[in-house]
Amino acid sequence: MKIQNEDGIYVPYKGVSGERINELDRLVTKCLEKEPFVLVCTVGKKGIGKSTFGRYIRLNGFGSYKPKDIAMIDDGCMSVDVAFLFRRKYVNPCRGVDGLKPFYKYCKKKRVRFYINSRPENRITKASILLRLYTDEKKRLQRLIKRKGTEAGTDMFLRTRDYPEHFNISYQYKLEAEL
Repeated sequence: MKIQNEDGIYVPYKGVSGERINELDRLVTKCLEKEPFVLVCTVGKKGIGKSTFGRYIRLNGFGSYKPKDIAMIDDGCMSVDVAFLFRRKYVNPCRGVDGLKPFYKYCKKKRVRFYINSRPENRITKASILLRLYTDEKKRLQRLIKRKGTEAGTDMFLRTRDYPEHFNISYQYKLEAEL
């Protein structure tokens, strides 16, 4: 499978293993039996590939869930379908804990909602599923340097290497996956 990178070039995307995607599919289905929608909070350190994973899921879906079933809120931004042919970005920066309510008017028909953030407790207090993504620290450093340049990438790596592994939100299920 391929995904378009920041330079517009299509590159192979390995992403999360098929086993973990199947587990996510199973957990989402389990949650939807009890709830009208499921919120999957995707967390991890800066530079591991959370947004790339989110873009892939938004465009391709996962397991038995198609892109039309999924809403993707990445930090304070959500792409919204307009007139079946166009996409518009809806931006609502974090101003405190709001439970993502400003985005929900755009995803009423989406039963699977992802929220991607390295510090989710700044905006939400609970999720159905906590999906913690991780990768090798060497890869993370390389990605940050490629994205931000040597000095800024190294600085961000050093500032975020001690990010918490536990998050101050409640959730029903936790799933960990390597990128």
